[in-house]
Amino acid sequence: MAVSYDVKAEVVDLRSDAPGPGDAFFVDTNVWYWLTYTRCRMAYRGPRPYQVNEYPAYIKRVRAAKAKLYTCGLCFGELANLIEKTELDIFRMSKGQIESKEYRHNEPTARKSVVTEIQDAWAMAKSLAGFVDVLLDEPITEKACQDITPYPADPNDLFMVENFIKAGISQIITDDGDFATIPGLKVFTANRSVIQSARVQGKLIIRP
Repeated sequence: MAVSYDVKAEVVDLRSDAPGPGDAFFVDTNVWYWLTYTRCRMAYRGPRPYQVNEYPAYIKRVRAAKAKLYTCGLCFGELANLIEKTELDIFRMSKGQIESKEYRHNEPTARKSVVTEIQDAWAMAKSLAGFVDVLLDEPITEKACQDITPYPADPNDLFMVENFIKAGISQIITDDGDFATIPGLKVFTANRSVIQSARVQGKLIIRP
């Protein structure tokens, strides 16, 4: 069943958007995963074609326009977890079923490969993006605790939003429709469900 998004953000269909030199974007983890991790297509549930085509193409246009990209430490944690999970999927396809803790601790050769993939992907992300420092103090944590009531988003996503908003960035490149439920953001996406929901609710915008 298709997700029904209650869109509160402004939404931009990045497939037809032309970024400019004054733009600044926070890049969500899922985009970094498809852009920097070369084996993402080998996951048990691999990415859809548009995810590995539209997002890297848009990042390329952003860079050509001399616009700015940003990431943060929370993205590193999510990216590392996604890569390790995919590497485990690949390992299981050839070696059979194994639990994640066994894989991490009992397969040193595989573990070395995982670490290399994580470090290479993160190095590429850092080469493309500036860094937003993350503060996770009590007020920010309590705000996230309260925000999960009106905004159906992952708490980690709410932490990211709070920090990149504080850094003066309100635009995010993401395939995750949860961000579209948060007011004050401008969500750049190729997610058709989000785009359609935004169109119906009058939240889809076309930039000049």
